[in-house]
Amino acid sequence: MSRTLVAVVAVALTACGGARKAAERAIASADSSIAAISAEAGNVAPELLQPLTAAVNDAKASFANKDYEKAAGQVTDIPARAAEARAKLEQTKKDLAADFATLNEAMPRNLEAVKARLAKPPRSLSRERLTELKGTYDSAMVAWPAIAQEFQGGAMASAMGKAFALKTRVSEAMVALGLSSDGKAWGNLITQPK
Repeated sequence: MSRTLVAVVAVALTACGGARKAAERAIASADSSIAAISAEAGNVAPELLQPLTAAVNDAKASFANKDYEKAAGQVTDIPARAAEARAKLEQTKKDLAADFATLNEAMPRNLEAVKARLAKPPRSLSRERLTELKGTYDSAMVAWPAIAQEFQGGAMASAMGKAFALKTRVSEAMVALGLSSDGKAWGNLITQPK
């Protein structure tokens, strides 16, 4: 083998090894950035985490195919995007806490109003519909404390999804019983809904 050919092969191997190491470092840095927010994002806003993990998975696939430059390029912005996601998480936590505080005031108050109306229901309700509304009330009385506990345990996104679904069911029951289910009824008010 000529010296020139040996030199070219050595340079090619060195360049390949450098690109491989750079890709490994970039992927490790991206993984580390995601790991730093993963638990919190999973509880507060999982949708912020998904594009970051997808980019890292794509980079790992490129790395496995020995396309090291592409792999490094796919994750170079992940640490900055993870920092942006962390800032969004803080705002999302504040927003979810405010929404929960409002519901935590309104839900017990509205369930109390539903209970009172179920004791003296409108005559227009059929027996089947009244049974259905009582079932909604009973399930809400069990569900709300569990939702509140889940929220306070840190699973904010999951708890709020359940809370808003419960709010919809209770709102439907309120309307069926002739109660108001507007923003005032679901606000942080001290007065009972009319």
